Amino acid sequence: VNVAPGGYCDTQIRMVDGRVAEVAYAGDNNLPNRRDALCVSTVDACVTYARQHGQRPAARSAR
Repeated sequence: VNVAPGGYCDTQIRMVDGRVAEVAYAGDNNLPNRRDALCVSTVDACVTYARQHGQRPAARSAR
């Protein structure tokens, strides 16, 4: 059985003094076998950007 995802991931980014202070996400973002799967690419992109620009992302829960 092939089930195409129909969800979405809304991302909220809070800025403080011109820097990202917090990233949160919400929405109908689960796949049948993975929780929060549709937001993975958004969170991964933020972490990759921070690493490439010499910033260390905080180890915090996204929710």
